[in-house]
Amino acid sequence: MGFTPSNGMYHTMSFLRSQEDRRANGIILPKRNPIDTYQRYLAGYAASSMGLPGGDPKHGNAIPVFGSDAKLIEPSSPSVQSIKESLKEHLQIAIMIELSTIPVYLYALYSVKDPKEEAVLWLRSIAMEEMLHLALAGNVYLALSDGPADTPRLYHSPDFPCYPSQMINRKPDLELQLRKLDHEFIELGKKVECRVHEFEEEEAMNSTSDEYESLGQFYRGCIKLIENLPPGSFDPGKKNRQILIEDMVYMHHSNDLEPIVDVPSAIRALDIIIEQGEGAKAEDEESHLFKFNHMQPPQSGTWPIPVNPAEQKLRAGSDLARVSDLFDGCYCYLLLSIEELWKTDPGTTRRSALGHNIRTMMRDILAPLAWWLVETRVENEESLNAAPCFGFFDFEKDFMGTARAYDQLNDLAKSLSGRVALELKGVTNMISKLSSLDPSLYDSIPESRL
Repeated sequence: MGFTPSNGMYHTMSFLRSQEDRRANGIILPKRNPIDTYQRYLAGYAASSMGLPGGDPKHGNAIPVFGSDAKLIEPSSPSVQSIKESLKEHLQIAIMIELSTIPVYLYALYSVKDPKEEAVLWLRSIAMEEMLHLALAGNVYLALSDGPADTPRLYHSPDFPCYPSQMINRKPDLELQLRKLDHEFIELGKKVECRVHEFEEEEAMNSTSDEYESLGQFYRGCIKLIENLPPGSFDPGKKNRQILIEDMVYMHHSNDLEPIVDVPSAIRALDIIIEQGEGAKAEDEESHLFKFNHMQPPQSGTWPIPVNPAEQKLRAGSDLARVSDLFDGCYCYLLLSIEELWKTDPGTTRRSALGHNIRTMMRDILAPLAWWLVETRVENEESLNAAPCFGFFDFEKDFMGTARAYDQLNDLAKSLSGRVALELKGVTNMISKLSSLDPSLYDSIPESRL
């Protein structure tokens, strides 16, 4: 899976390697012209890789050259295709890494008794930005994709995050756990969002391994692959199916969702992930790492919930077990809706319906179900409450894939009884107003339901 530089055609452009250098050369700063910078680079890059005048074949460095001898590499060439395939593999890993951290942060958030505490507000912003990072990585993948069936995966059983589990390809190993907001959780957050020393970062940039010491290293490795792509490698026609501002208007920093149409916009997207995670500098107060470094356990205390609740045994058929399953089903329905959004044209009823699903799940369904679980004592447990598992809910599949998922979700919601059904009536009503994933039904969905 790893991308191995084997000759001059595969070398990165060293003068744009670091984040600061990219800014100085116009890749990020809007006052400069990143397209012009990149095309100047490609002319020298092509010359060096093909041994033409104006290049530096020994080091593979980009030296701007002009004239008839400077030939650009075609986006369809085998070498470029191999870079694109390696990049897509790494982006899919990035998506699954982001997906694996979101439940970790939300679980700790739900554990706090007072939702107005500063730590809760910080965790909410971190979790929303992780959703943004997932969308950004998925958008870059989509802009590289080869057809309508080549889209990012979220709801995929073999790769679905479970807890406890090792963070994908992280070295040294880091075990991800669902746990309440305590000192151990804060230390885990610091390790997830850690930065490395500059010299270690350079080593990671030059490594051919898929392993990484920090997420910043991993994304810089993806940027390294992007920097080796010629103009035309990204399909501007795919921008309309990407997740954009109008799809995530409720999200923190949703204005960072600019369309991915070329190399500079793809680099900007991954730079956003790096800057929001580890920060552009060590004491960046908006970064996730800064927040974890200054986070404290909540003064209001936490609910008595288990570590890794999937290991908790709930009585089969009980309302508590059904609510736990309902949470997992709604969480997976959210992921399916995001997947379908990447496959759906803008301006259609289906696109609006999927956006409605995502917003409703995030605002009105998942959080109330989670709060109900953490406040509810488990049967035959003296001092332990239930908690959301963020597990894989296996929707029955037919010839249309998961078209029946909407019916299954509503059947599960209707199976609640007695006091539980009354307490969660508002949530189950919102579930009934979700839109089906069955593509044949979208033209008939009333606008009042969107």
